[in-house]
Amino acid sequence: MKLLLVGLALFSTALLVLWPGLYGGFYLDDFPNLSGLPGPDEGYLASLNYLLDSPVGGSGRPIAYVSFLLQADSWPGQPFPFKLVNLLIHLVNGALVSVLAYLIGKTAFSGKVSPASLGILSLSAGFIWVILPLNLSTVFYVVQRMTLLSTSMTLVALIGFSYLRGQHDAWARREYLIATCMIGIGYLGVFAKETAILTGVLVLTIEYAVFSRAKATLSQAWKLVILILPLALVFGYLLLAGKILGGYSYRAFSFPERLLSESVIVLDYLGKIFVPTNARVNLYNDGYPFQEVAGNFLLVGFSILALVGLVVVALSRKNRFLSLGILFFLVGHVLESTVIPLELYFEHRNYLPTVGLIIALVLGLGRWLLRLRQSNRLKGTLALILVISWIGWLGVVSAIESRVWGDPRAFSVAAFTERPGSLRARQEIGSYLMGVGDYMGAANVLYSIDSEFGVFAGTYSQLLMLKCYRADVPIPDQEELISIFEKAEYDLGTGPALQNIWRMKRSKDDQCQNVSSTTLITVIDALLRNPAYKYRNNLHVLKSLVLADQGQWIPAGKSIDQIRRDRVTVDELVLGARYYGHAGETDKALELLVEAETLISGFLSRIVHQENIKRVRARITSEESTPLNRVPAP
Repeated sequence: MKLLLVGLALFSTALLVLWPGLYGGFYLDDFPNLSGLPGPDEGYLASLNYLLDSPVGGSGRPIAYVSFLLQADSWPGQPFPFKLVNLLIHLVNGALVSVLAYLIGKTAFSGKVSPASLGILSLSAGFIWVILPLNLSTVFYVVQRMTLLSTSMTLVALIGFSYLRGQHDAWARREYLIATCMIGIGYLGVFAKETAILTGVLVLTIEYAVFSRAKATLSQAWKLVILILPLALVFGYLLLAGKILGGYSYRAFSFPERLLSESVIVLDYLGKIFVPTNARVNLYNDGYPFQEVAGNFLLVGFSILALVGLVVVALSRKNRFLSLGILFFLVGHVLESTVIPLELYFEHRNYLPTVGLIIALVLGLGRWLLRLRQSNRLKGTLALILVISWIGWLGVVSAIESRVWGDPRAFSVAAFTERPGSLRARQEIGSYLMGVGDYMGAANVLYSIDSEFGVFAGTYSQLLMLKCYRADVPIPDQEELISIFEKAEYDLGTGPALQNIWRMKRSKDDQCQNVSSTTLITVIDALLRNPAYKYRNNLHVLKSLVLADQGQWIPAGKSIDQIRRDRVTVDELVLGARYYGHAGETDKALELLVEAETLISGFLSRIVHQENIKRVRARITSEESTPLNRVPAP
C-alpha cells in the first residue's frame, strides 16, 4: 500500500510538471499526417479512407492512425485533446518502465535488496524517465503518438520476457511459446512505428546483460530466429530495395557524412539526457552542421573511440547495469541513427533507448547508495542529496520546457533564438507571426530565410499567402516569381501554402482577392516545370481543383491525366472521372473509373473505394445528372 501511495505521488508530480505543455499547437509533420482526418459528418468510409491513405511509414502505421481518429472532431482547431492522449500514454509507459525495472532488479539484486527498496527504486526509474526533458518532444509533438504507442507495445514484450525469465530457470516448450507470443506483441508495434522491430534485439540485450549470468542458457536457435532474424530481414529488404544507399540521392548529406555525424550526435544525445538545459533541448535540429562535424576528424575520432570504449565496457559484463544501460541505448539507435538515410537529428529517437539507460542508472546508483550508507552514513547521505538534486534539476528543466511547449509565442521565440541555423525554426516564428496577424513581420522573416538559407519555393508560396491578407506585402513581379518557382529548391511548405490560397479563394466571399486564380495556376505550372518537384501528384490535383472552381472541367480532367500512371491513386482517377462526367465526356469518365477499379487491392480498400466509384458511375450515367457547383478535394 505504501508503494502504491509513493507511485501515485511520483506520477501525480510528473503530471503537474508536464501539464502546461498541453496548451501548445500543432507542428511540422502533424499537418500532413492529420490533415486527412474526416469531419464529424463524413461517416465511417471517410475514416477508413484516412487509414488507407496514411502518408508515412512502410507499415502504414494503422494503430497510430486509429488513435488519431478518436480525436478527429478536434482537428485542426484543438490540439489539447491530441496532446492529452499523448501525455496519458506517456504516463502509462512510465508505469511500464517501473514494472520492467522491478523485474530486472529482482534478478540483478538476487535478494540482496529488500522488496520495499527495490519497489522505491523501480518507481523512481519510471518517474525519472517520465520527466526526462529529452522525452518532451515525443509527448507534445502530436504525431509522435506513433513513437509512444510503438514503445508501449515493446515495453509489454520486454516485461513479458523478463517475467518469464525471472520465474523459470530452464525453459521448456511452454515458456518458449509464451515468450514468442509476448515478443510478437512487441513486433506488432511496427503498425504504430517501425522502431518496434527492435523488440527482439532489445530482449537479447536484457538477456545478455541481466539474465544470462543468473539463469540457464536459452536456445541459440530460438534467439536467432525470434530475436535477431526480423531485424536482419528488415535491413536486408531495405538494402535490396535500394532504400539505404539509393536514398541518399534525396539528402543533402552523403552516406559517409551521415555515419560520421551520427557518431557525434549519439554522444550529444547522452549529454542532453544526463546534463540537460533548456537551451540545448529543442524540437528544431534540422540546421545541424553535418559537413563541419564530419570534416572535424579530431571530434569524429574521439566520438568513435568513445563509442567503441562504451561497447567494450558493455560486452565485458563486469557490471551488469553498465552493460544493460549502454547496450540498450546503442541498440535502440540501430534503426534510426545508422545507415538508413533519415534526417540526421531528432530528439524523439531517444524515447525508447533511454528506457534501459535510466533503469540501469537508477538500479546501479540505488545499489551503490545503499552500500555507501551502510559503510558510511554521512557520505551516503551526501551522495543521496546529490542524486536528488540531479533529479530536481531534471524536473526544473522539464517544467520550464513544458511551459514553453504550451505557449506558442514562447515556443516560436525559443526556436528562433536557440536554433538560428534551423530553417524550420525560422519558418515556425514566421507561422506564429502570421497567426497573430503580424503579416509584415512574417514577410520579413520569410525574406530572411531567402537571404540566409537559400531560395525555397515554400518561402514564396507563403509570401503569396500573406498577400491574401495584406495587399502591401511585397512580392516579386510575376516574371521573376515564375522564374523563382521554376528553379527554387524543394520545400515541404510549398503545397500547404498554395492549398490554403485555394481554400481562401473558393470561400463565398473570396478571402484572397489579392491573388488571382490565374496567378495561382501560373505558379503551379512553374512548379511543375521545376525538376526539384519530382513527385507532383498534389500539384496536378491542386491545379485541377482551381480549374474546376472556374467550371473548366476539361482542363481540370487533363490536369489529372498528367499524373504519372505508376503513381496515380484511386481517388485521383475518380476525381478525374467526375470532371469529365461534368463536362459530358461520359466515355472518358467511365474509362477512368475502370482504371481506378484495377488499382483497388485489399478488403478495406474495396470497402472504401468501390462504393464511391459505384456512386460516381451512377451519377455520370444518369440522364438527370447535372454538374455540381463545387468539386470536393479527394
